Amino acid sequence: MNAVVLSGGGAFGAYEVGVMKALFEGRVSNTRGPLEVGIFTGTSVGAFSSAIMAMQGGTPGGDALARLEQIWLDKIAAIPNGVMRFLPDPLPYLNPLAMAAHPRRALETMVRDSLILAQYGYHRGAAFLSSRRGIASRAVELVALSSLVSVDPLRDTIKNEISIDQIRTSPLALRIAATDWESGECRIFTNPDITCDVILASTSLPGVFPPVQFDNSTFIDGGATMNTPLKPAIEAGADVIHIISLDAHLHAVPAAELDCTFEALLRAFNISVAIAIREDMASAAWINDGIDAFERARRGGELGSKELREFVRVASKLEERARRETGLRKITIHHYHPSENLGGPAALLDFRRPVLSDWMVRGYEDAITHDCRDSGCVLAEPPN
Repeated sequence: MNAVVLSGGGAFGAYEVGVMKALFEGRVSNTRGPLEVGIFTGTSVGAFSSAIMAMQGGTPGGDALARLEQIWLDKIAAIPNGVMRFLPDPLPYLNPLAMAAHPRRALETMVRDSLILAQYGYHRGAAFLSSRRGIASRAVELVALSSLVSVDPLRDTIKNEISIDQIRTSPLALRIAATDWESGECRIFTNPDITCDVILASTSLPGVFPPVQFDNSTFIDGGATMNTPLKPAIEAGADVIHIISLDAHLHAVPAAELDCTFEALLRAFNISVAIAIREDMASAAWINDGIDAFERARRGGELGSKELREFVRVASKLEERARRETGLRKITIHHYHPSENLGGPAALLDFRRPVLSDWMVRGYEDAITHDCRDSGCVLAEPPN
């Protein structure tokens, strides 16, 4: 069964739309025709796009992708965008036409923003006065970007564009990752568990978007613990997996480019994500080798030292799976990623239509020129 795994990356998620378009059009050489998918997994923005694809079970992949592309370009890239806005947002008050068209809405928004800011100031001020920490520490705690960001636009986009009922009855499996902010554990939500809050929580970039509370817990972006949910796809039954990650191949970066705090944090995050993907793909590769060694041993063939090592490793896995009554199977993993960096930290929140369109084109072009050897794909069977 084919699975598509979508990672997190804010506005860069438009790149994933481009890659999927090439896959569903059959333009990627390793698919041998239009891709048919049974499983979607996603984290953060990948959770949003996965949910839209999964809810369209029974719809041809190309048609489902067209709807996803339309949502990205017409809803997310709308003015104002369908993801977030800062408090207060002065743009509506600087546009006479917008004020004239919706004077009541503009007034309500202004009042609501003023109340939110007043509440923010009250709580932060009270914490400053009551804290026993030093002045410097208390001053730093006065700033909380997430308190100045409204995700009401994203909440509305999820509510208006994603049918939870269709997800729960879809023949396509959906797995969404979110992080429990208190325990630090990754939680995987399946079709019956999906709600608008689950999708919103998975996209809640810590420090920028406010956390989401439900099930007596507080959740944030799934990318904090599992930015590329490969394991849930395997556990759902996938044997051919198409991973789309949003970080380019790691390359040497001059120290001068990392003198910005956000650039340095993004670099550190990309390194951790790249390591996690490599480890997961390496595990799949040695399991494939081990199964080959196991089959050879069962036929009475001789095993070399390397094959014997793989045999021992897979034998322990077979024993583990036997106890759980699940099979061990070969996995093929295709990995698609940008040929070069899509942009810096600020670009993560750049939802302008021309920018999103450009990233879609780049994803499409990178997919149709995809080379398994260059990308380090894991193949269950060697190419002919």
